Amino acid sequence: MRAKADYTEFKTYLLGTPVVDSNTGRVTAVFSTDHLLCNPARQFMTGATPLLCCDCTYRLTDDRGQGLCIVSTNCIGQHCHLIAWAVINTEDTEAHEVVFEQVRKAVNQVTAARIENGELL
Repeated sequence: MRAKADYTEFKTYLLGTPVVDSNTGRVTAVFSTDHLLCNPARQFMTGATPLLCCDCTYRLTDDRGQGLCIVSTNCIGQHCHLIAWAVINTEDTEAHEVVFEQVRKAVNQVTAARIENGELL
């Protein structure tokens, strides 16, 4: 993502490869920004172990067939800090595994790159 000329740490992009299976109808696509992906590292730097939270809602679409899955961490002050969001159509173990795996990989990649480049998290 960083190689693009229009890159900013607030630019939204797709994490990993989305799951779109026409045979099963399964859809899982995860999105975030570099800034949001640093939230678990920021949480860790405060001395608290990041606790990942995941919640899904289906109230945001007219047909109720697609859900919005929010992945976040909560700080010691009990504030929610967004990490990523996903569009899903099934709230099951497989969808959650895809979401958390893509978020984990992206968090590790972004934080490692920023540390290596001497950038602030």
